[in-house]
Amino acid sequence: MNNTETLFANADKLAGQFATVTYAKEQKIRPAFREANTIIKRSTFGVRVGVEYANQAKVKEGHENGSVERIGLPASLEKITRSRYRNLKRNVDVLAIAPNSNSPRTTEWVLNGSVVPFEEVETLLYAQSKSSHSPAWMTLDFDNIEKLSGIIG
Repeated sequence: MNNTETLFANADKLAGQFATVTYAKEQKIRPAFREANTIIKRSTFGVRVGVEYANQAKVKEGHENGSVERIGLPASLEKITRSRYRNLKRNVDVLAIAPNSNSPRTTEWVLNGSVVPFEEVETLLYAQSKSSHSPAWMTLDFDNIEKLSGIIG
């Protein structure tokens, strides 16, 4: 069983619990630098798995004070289980998580297979790739999850 199948089979076991996730994703590179470069951003951070978007205190508070407008899920997401959703635009399954803003977050940058300081890749990246913003709720592609405490890794 590969990591994706293991996640599919076991993600709901962690629903509502705290876990640590390591997520690696290839980044968008500015056109002038694309030809010979691959950049991977690998982040490790604390999360709660399978948390309903609308049931979080931050979101409820935001609805009350008007800072959060969206009430339900984005139209592009379809709920399969408590932890697993399908991204209808891209036709892929994703894991629903709520990042834990109180847990330490580490990020490493991998340029063409070698770990490098952020300053070495900064000029190659589009601005959105540089963001360290941690939203109240997000989804991660199952294929990009390297480790999830208690399930894989």
